[in-house]
Amino acid sequence: MKKIILFCILSILFSVSVFPDSIKTRFINANSFYEKGDFKSALDSYLELEKDISNWKIYYNIGNSYFKLKDPVRAKIFYMKARRFDPFNESIKKNLEIVEKVLNNNIHLPDSGFISRVLMTIESFLTLDVLTIILVLLILIFAYFEFMLIAKGKRKKLIYGILLSFILVILFSSYHMLRVSKFNRNKLAVVILKDSKLRSGPGTANTVLFDVSPGVTVRIVDNNRDWVQVAASSEVAGWIEKNNIERVK
Repeated sequence: MKKIILFCILSILFSVSVFPDSIKTRFINANSFYEKGDFKSALDSYLELEKDISNWKIYYNIGNSYFKLKDPVRAKIFYMKARRFDPFNESIKKNLEIVEKVLNNNIHLPDSGFISRVLMTIESFLTLDVLTIILVLLILIFAYFEFMLIAKGKRKKLIYGILLSFILVILFSSYHMLRVSKFNRNKLAVVILKDSKLRSGPGTANTVLFDVSPGVTVRIVDNNRDWVQVAASSEVAGWIEKNNIERVK
């Protein structure tokens, strides 16, 4: 039984940590287009890869390709997507700073507070993939203790093992669901259209409060049909048409 559990653990670790060879080959081919200066072909290849796998390197390279093709707004969106997977990556941070200088927008969201930075640090090490591996291992351990209890009868160590592993499974399951929910409801977006306006309410009949340029980052506050209430900074907020922004999903 122990050998079976060990085999399952190794299989899970191997399957999560290694990409299929087909993905690796396509990624290498896309990189070769980029290295040759064929940024359009590289972009097309990376975008096709994005349909099959989510990885910060793919988003990062899509951002690089858009930047080389003189589209800093799209580059920023994909750098921000890459940052969601690896929030403290220095290359992503540096390229975002370069894009922000090119866009030259003076409207910025407030910096994250201390608690938010601490949580981001924890999440950067305890990624969703790592959480999934831990959760599967805990379930296997729980199943192992149950099997041993049936096979050998009631023993204190086995009962304690079942209770402890059950509690850990519940805790990690709850945290995993919380992280997935947080990841899916990301509220950051980027303005993508020129002459975008923030209004006092949802609808063109409402007063224009601010004009915002493409590339401005906004935080979504509320939705109302084809309109979204957003905050672009501590002073700049209002309603904008959904088509004028793209969420960083």
